[in-house]
Amino acid sequence: MNAQWIPVTGLDEPTGHPIGIAMGFFGLALFFIICFVVMAYIGHRRRLRNGPPPPPVYPILGKPGEPRQKD
Repeated sequence: MNAQWIPVTGLDEPTGHPIGIAMGFFGLALFFIICFVVMAYIGHRRRLRNGPPPPPVYPILGKPGEPRQKD
């Protein structure tokens, strides 16, 4: 069995260091960072245009400030 390592063209440097994997990882991380920034910017613009959302309503708990009577 001859288990000689042959570098893959395009993924590795001539020295054999797997830079392609690292570049793929950093590229993916950069892609997700850019996606997050774009989504945050879009949400910021929508909030400026539409105003803040109304407060949530919890029908089970009743209205806040409603007097409770013990029967």
